[in-house]
Amino acid sequence: MASGVTMNDNNSFWTHIEELRRRIIFLIALFVSGAIVFFFFMDGIMRLLQAPMMEYGISLYYREPPEKFFTYCRTSLSCSMFLLIPAAGLQLYSFVMPALIGDERKLFSSLMLTGIFLFYAGVTFAWFIMIPFVINFFINFASGDGILPLWGISDYIGIILMIMIVTGISFELPILLFALLRSGVLSVKTMEGKRRFFVVLFFIAAAIVTPPDVFTQIIAGLILWGMFETTLIIAKIQRRKNNE
Repeated sequence: MASGVTMNDNNSFWTHIEELRRRIIFLIALFVSGAIVFFFFMDGIMRLLQAPMMEYGISLYYREPPEKFFTYCRTSLSCSMFLLIPAAGLQLYSFVMPALIGDERKLFSSLMLTGIFLFYAGVTFAWFIMIPFVINFFINFASGDGILPLWGISDYIGIILMIMIVTGISFELPILLFALLRSGVLSVKTMEGKRRFFVVLFFIAAAIVTPPDVFTQIIAGLILWGMFETTLIIAKIQRRKNNE
């Protein structure tokens, strides 16, 4: 009987692995297909991405023959990635949901939907707040020295995409913290007692992953800090309700 149970468990394991493989292949195919479609609309996308610098009368240049082509490829891949987030969430939801029961399903669904929302909220915040701020800083930095800007398309698009991706991921911090709180790895008491440690960690992370200007790093650090404090407040409220 023991060997029968082991064989059933083994079959179940490989069934799950096969299902996971199919879902990953589907996401890869969707990602590649999306990138190809976006590549054919890249002229319009590039004009949109140049909008934050248009008011300053600055033009983009490519300094090497393949630079523009590779920038188009990288941008189309990034656009496909941005739109792939809900599909990836749906595939993860479909794969994990059968193993969950009761309140676990509600919690997982809530975290999944909240995570997708927060990522796009972060990207939106980056586009309307952070990117104009960064562009304005770089253009007006030491503007009286007579040195004129000659921006390359690869560098400019790289900064724009990096800010959007990093900010979107930064907005996911509450999901990570809630998961750690729920699993018992982290507690409200630890978050309160180690607040200074977390704040320093946030600003170090912001300095590493954001463009090399102090103002952008401070903004990114403040975003992470704000997400931390918001999560802490919600966790306190939840703990108070549970104790009542």
